[in-house]
Amino acid sequence: MPIVLGIDGGGTKTVGVLARSNGDVLASVEVGATNPNSVGMKKVKQQLSALLQQLKKVDDIAYSKIKHVFAGISGAAHDKTRKELANMMEELTNHKFPITVHHDAVTALYSGTLGEEGIVQIAGTGAITFGLTNAGEEMRVGGWGHLFSDHGSGYMIGRDALEKVFLAYDGFPIKTILTEKVLTHLQVQDVPDIVRAVFHSDGSKTLVASLSKVVMEAFREGDELAKEIIQRNARHIGASIRVLLKRLFVTEENPRNTKVVLVGGLFHELDVLQKYIYEGLAEQKENVQLKWPVTSAVGGSVVAAFKHAQIELGEHFVETFNKNII
Repeated sequence: MPIVLGIDGGGTKTVGVLARSNGDVLASVEVGATNPNSVGMKKVKQQLSALLQQLKKVDDIAYSKIKHVFAGISGAAHDKTRKELANMMEELTNHKFPITVHHDAVTALYSGTLGEEGIVQIAGTGAITFGLTNAGEEMRVGGWGHLFSDHGSGYMIGRDALEKVFLAYDGFPIKTILTEKVLTHLQVQDVPDIVRAVFHSDGSKTLVASLSKVVMEAFREGDELAKEIIQRNARHIGASIRVLLKRLFVTEENPRNTKVVLVGGLFHELDVLQKYIYEGLAEQKENVQLKWPVTSAVGGSVVAAFKHAQIELGEHFVETFNKNII
């Protein structure tokens, strides 16, 4: 039975899995971060080398029978970066296997569509809307980083909350319970202390994004300002999906229904967000099918590897794979 290697590489950890098309997992290895934008190419090469060596150690026979390698790497959106990573992996594997490198939005998409076309809406610390057709045409909306465009992300919701907290502190006529909740969450006494808490933290972006939970709490307690922040960001998510639908999938001649896979911690609050996402979708809401992933991100990379190898998944792939990988 055919064997592939799927790799899910992120800014914190990287997972590699050898699997069969029926979902059997022959080896699973975890190493450190492989996002080239955060750790650099030298570190990426070290981590990928360690991953490949460990996989060989676990099952050398299965490793030697790999039909295709697919690596979904965070930070590999640029063609030049992908090519550099692919060349690196070809060198590390002694050019033994066909290798495809793409960014991790593809693995996230396939974790929900199992290789079919569609859109993945990622909304965690950051946010991106990515679409890929069966013909291989791809587009993105957003995902340009928190300095430029992260609307609909946990970071942007937290940043919006901080903006209002400081405006209220400065004397603008703003009534909100966000101030008290933000101070408690950040464990500081007064609003000016927030500056030090954020800028002296090890991960200021992650810390600001964590405030999205505070905004959700305030929303559920009826705070109008929190509601405004949630509405604006959720509507932007819907609008981003709408823009991508029009650019890539839906035309008057072909108004097909498109799967939209929702990935990221923000969607744990889908009961709050869904109404406003649909408002942002407007007239396109009838052309989408919102859905959850059915497997993990590394499962998506395994699916992608089989797709590139032109090998069909077994009937019970997801059930078997999920049982083996957890």
